[in-house]
Amino acid sequence: MSWFRRRKPDPPATPPSVSPTTVKDFKTLTNIARAHLDADIADRWLAMLKPAIRLVSANDAGSVVARLGGRPVIPAGFEWPVWEGSGPLSFIGEVDLDALAGADLDPGIELPPRGRLLAFYFDGSYNNFDSVVGTWARETLAGARLIHVTEPRTSGHPAAAPEGVDEYGEQSFSGRQIVTHPGWEHHLLRAEFGAEDWDFQTWRAHPIQGKAFNEALFALDEGDSPRHQIGGWADPAQGPVELEAAQAAIAEDIPFGSPTQIAEATAWHLLLQVDSDDDSQMMWGDVGSLYWLRRDSDLAVSELGQVSFTWQCG
Repeated sequence: MSWFRRRKPDPPATPPSVSPTTVKDFKTLTNIARAHLDADIADRWLAMLKPAIRLVSANDAGSVVARLGGRPVIPAGFEWPVWEGSGPLSFIGEVDLDALAGADLDPGIELPPRGRLLAFYFDGSYNNFDSVVGTWARETLAGARLIHVTEPRTSGHPAAAPEGVDEYGEQSFSGRQIVTHPGWEHHLLRAEFGAEDWDFQTWRAHPIQGKAFNEALFALDEGDSPRHQIGGWADPAQGPVELEAAQAAIAEDIPFGSPTQIAEATAWHLLLQVDSDDDSQMMWGDVGSLYWLRRDSDLAVSELGQVSFTWQCG
């Protein structure tokens, strides 16, 4: 079989960021691609890489760019988010945009330069799991919020969770620059290689789906958990998270994987991924992850714009 060909792109000469860690990651991914793929396919795959920030335990207070659990530091007049008919949400964590802006890290997605992003999620414990958040029922997304507050932590005060809402264990994180790649199922990976209309078996026979290549990629991440992340390509448990966000964003019900859904999915990008984490007593389904995504928009950079949410587990 002859694979779909298009004009060969210029091979990426430098990684998406110049930090030493990212250079190392980029070289590693380059070596894997060159070892297992033809040059043209390798170049096109490498051109799809995105920078991201992996959240790792902070060694000192000055390096903190994000937190999980504990109590949110909120400004005056802040109202704790509630899912009407189900109850108050649990506080998951925050991204400190001021600290992130000063950390010389590239999240691979445009973020407001100031303030903080406060993440909340209805984990089900408040009403004995009578309510579940999921993109399969778009009205339930009121059970997940990502709230942009412009005030710094120094001007706010810690707020206790409402009665009946559990508080997760608090952790502080610094950022490590990484490079991410799309998962083997991703619709944009299919699009890059002209495989949108191929059946599953034909697509699985493409070199980009090769066993040795994907095992080498898997080995890079083996044992690297929990995998909390800002920006980049998501680490999905059950397929592209962008498709799930798109399904919820489209008003009418359409077949999953339809051209309309895929077109909408291209506008959605991972903003924050929160993994299951024993240290914060966080468990999302069967060792799953929470994902907040942001849609492309024409808003000023200081505004967050449209945000959606999904979660997946193994």
